[in-house]
Amino acid sequence: RPPRALLPFALIALRLPASLALGNATTAPALPATPLATRCAGHVSAGYEHSCAITATASLQCWGSNAHGQLNVPPGYAWASVSAGKYHTCGVTTSATLLCWGRDKHHESETLAGHTWRAAAAGSSFTCAVTTTGRVACWGNNHRGEAEGVPAGAFLSVAAGFGEHACGLEASGAAACWGQGTDGQLAVPQGYEWAAIAPGWLHTCGLAKARRP
Repeated sequence: RPPRALLPFALIALRLPASLALGNATTAPALPATPLATRCAGHVSAGYEHSCAITATASLQCWGSNAHGQLNVPPGYAWASVSAGKYHTCGVTTSATLLCWGRDKHHESETLAGHTWRAAAAGSSFTCAVTTTGRVACWGNNHRGEAEGVPAGAFLSVAAGFGEHACGLEASGAAACWGQGTDGQLAVPQGYEWAAIAPGWLHTCGLAKARRP
């Protein structure tokens, strides 16, 4: 039976194994036979073994595996955006504060002081974020230059995949990618203005909205 839709947005999470956690719990309660529906504000992020969503009241809910603390949402904040990575999570509050939690093996869950933030992108074992002034900063694992190879320029958004590369949309409409490029995942097609870009593991996809003259 299809789930009932909740307007303006509805988050539908399929039934999960009982070994996975919901919220901050380490063991999940028995889940209903029907899919779980939660009224949400339209911002959802799926990680490797966990997912997160911002509700209509700006609270943040995460579910799935909590093996590395990736579900342990800091309390007391209203959230504007969230990004679920491989084993960690990052979110930006409505006051432009960046917070990350979960695995910190490569310092990917640490944050940079002295900035206000527009959005964050939690990757495999690194994190990237864009400030309110358009600067992109990355930190964590730098095995393939994913943390230190950020190009100069003003950016509107940034995205990180589960591999070792990241991409960003520049204010000019161009797209740029950095990090591991052994499979051509950094080779952004030229001559386009981009609306969105999404790095995966060893590939990248983008939505072009216009050809440049």
